[in-house]
Amino acid sequence: MCKKTSFIPLIPLLVLVITWQGCTHMPAKFQQTQTDQEQGWYEQPGQNYKQIVTDRPVTDDVFRTQTYEKREQYKKAEQIYKQIVRAHPGTEDAFQAQKNLATLYVEWDKQPQAQAALQELIGNFSKHKDLPTAVTYVADAYRKLERHEKACEIYQYMVDKWPEDEHAMWSQMGLVISNTCLGNNDLAEITFKKLCSDYSGYELLAKAICLVADNYRRLERNEKARELYQRALDNKPDVDAALWSLMGLAISHIGLGDYDSAGAVVDKLLDDFAEYDRISIATCMIADEYRKSNKYEEASALYQYIINKWPDAEHALWSHMGLGISNLRLGEEFAAQQVFEKLRTDFAVDERMATAGCLIGDEYRSLEMYGKACELYQYVIDKWPDTEKAMWSQTNMGNIKLDLGDENAARAIFDKVLEDFDGHPVLPKAVDQMAYGYYRKALSNSKEGLDELAKWYYQKTITECERIVNQLPETDHTTAEACYFCGICYDRLGQHKKAMQYYRKVVHNWPDSKDAWVAQLRIAKMYKRMLGAGLISDSEADAAISVAYEHLVEKFPDCPSAERVRNWLDYNAKSKEGEQK
Repeated sequence: MCKKTSFIPLIPLLVLVITWQGCTHMPAKFQQTQTDQEQGWYEQPGQNYKQIVTDRPVTDDVFRTQTYEKREQYKKAEQIYKQIVRAHPGTEDAFQAQKNLATLYVEWDKQPQAQAALQELIGNFSKHKDLPTAVTYVADAYRKLERHEKACEIYQYMVDKWPEDEHAMWSQMGLVISNTCLGNNDLAEITFKKLCSDYSGYELLAKAICLVADNYRRLERNEKARELYQRALDNKPDVDAALWSLMGLAISHIGLGDYDSAGAVVDKLLDDFAEYDRISIATCMIADEYRKSNKYEEASALYQYIINKWPDAEHALWSHMGLGISNLRLGEEFAAQQVFEKLRTDFAVDERMATAGCLIGDEYRSLEMYGKACELYQYVIDKWPDTEKAMWSQTNMGNIKLDLGDENAARAIFDKVLEDFDGHPVLPKAVDQMAYGYYRKALSNSKEGLDELAKWYYQKTITECERIVNQLPETDHTTAEACYFCGICYDRLGQHKKAMQYYRKVVHNWPDSKDAWVAQLRIAKMYKRMLGAGLISDSEADAAISVAYEHLVEKFPDCPSAERVRNWLDYNAKSKEGEQK
């Protein structure tokens, strides 16, 4: 539960904000989707709080380092930020560099360093006028990383420490969102009422309400989202809040299958905001929602509207892409190909085409049109060879080769990824996808009764997962997941003791990971398997299973299996008492 706590500033933070159109070619489990408007809404009068250290002139070193960050050349950025902090202590440049250093470490997934950098930021700049802004930003970063307990700690710290600062409202809003994500619905409702009462006269309250509604929508609680979008519209919103609230309202209608209401809201949006410069973004996002709901004709109509009316708008590129994908899904392959060719011609020098190429390749791959998928992936590799998008394109081409049964070609591609992107901070995630490709092959062969081939693929999965665990830089999420899947695969191979070693490692090293409680549960299952295989006695199994279950309810009292395990422990204890009598 999110509650008021004494905040100790030893917290990592995340700066990575990814919009729909900015997603790298990552598996969905790694993506954090943020609406465009959320990136620019925490505004002070006359400035965006996220630009507190970038709106003023900066030194060449700072500018160059920000460029390194964008290119994910983290080591170079780290060196320069540290140099600035050492050379110019107490200055604005040092404040910026220290803040960016903490941010970089989180993006790099170096959590101990991120904690230390954040502690130094708060300790060394305790009187800095923009520190409340930075603290709110840190909490937002936790929230985007879905570490909502930590987010709540920092938001509460912000509200308590600087209650009169305008960013206290955004922190109060963050408390609502994080509690909602944690399932603390009653507490979320209380904090929302406090948000509305404490800031009832604040000019940006409608924006905060809209962002809360956005979160409900992302959680697919569209009825609640509709209610709050309407509340935002009734709360005298400025033009931004009105635009995004109408957009969210339309998307929520689509999510609920209320297409008539959605159409009416879209008509109002296009009429009321026809001359507003961000209308193309809102329209594109509504079209995206139609596309995700398999309403491809409606999506195509909106994408085409954007292309015709705002051909030079930022989202014209994404509208071309969406139009082509919708045509593809409608079975109009020739029309889709024409759109994609126009996209590559009209936006040939636009670096966003690397992302678009990956996403279009994904669509072809999902339709098992592997030749077209590889053509798009190769386009990205050839044009942007040193980028993360090229890494994902190569990885996906390798997985296509696996799907087609050409393991040797797949291995050659995977080895090239390992060579070309050695040291890249996201390489562990790419290797994770290699492992997942092998794992899928193992499952499919097992399902078909090809047990020996399945075992071979399980071993290949283990090889890649152990590469992540033992050879690549540790990242909290990816390394923990790889370690967990080592356990899964060793279990499938009948090596239950080896599986248990990896499950224990997950619980010990990454107790906050999503797989930790499952790993603890599977430790008990390994003892059951060992009992079934005759490797341990009934009494040994009973004692070991009891200990494993006791550790689960002790370490993970709120996990989905906790109540069932408690019932088992109670029943087992009563059974033993009965036997003793």
